[in-house]
Amino acid sequence: MPSPEILHAFQDILSLRTMSPEERLGAARRINPGWDEVELGPWADSKVEFDTDIFQHLQVTFPWREQLSTTTCPILLVTGDPAAGAIVTPQVAREAASLWRQGEIIYIQEAGHCLHRDRYAETIPQIQNFLSRI
Repeated sequence: MPSPEILHAFQDILSLRTMSPEERLGAARRINPGWDEVELGPWADSKVEFDTDIFQHLQVTFPWREQLSTTTCPILLVTGDPAAGAIVTPQVAREAASLWRQGEIIYIQEAGHCLHRDRYAETIPQIQNFLSRI
């Protein structure tokens, strides 16, 4: 049985499929208010093209704790606001940081799941800064 989050995502996608292209574009603007206009049309179109059968095969568990504890390269965890749709909560970020050998956490305020689309100007320079130091 898929998780409640997966079922909710499935319902959201199905509801977008019943809309006209113009309504989907309007929904894209409402759901993703920080995104550049050029991103919204492809996002809206993808909801109709998306194969919902994936939800029958999706596994939402990943052994990230084990992976982090054995990773030797520097790690950058970029997360945002769970209220805006970010997946990694501050508690999970702290747990992750306790497991890795070398890493940093960047928190982007008001960003959801698509950090670089929600808050591009705040996200990209911080990633570039991390990469320039490693």
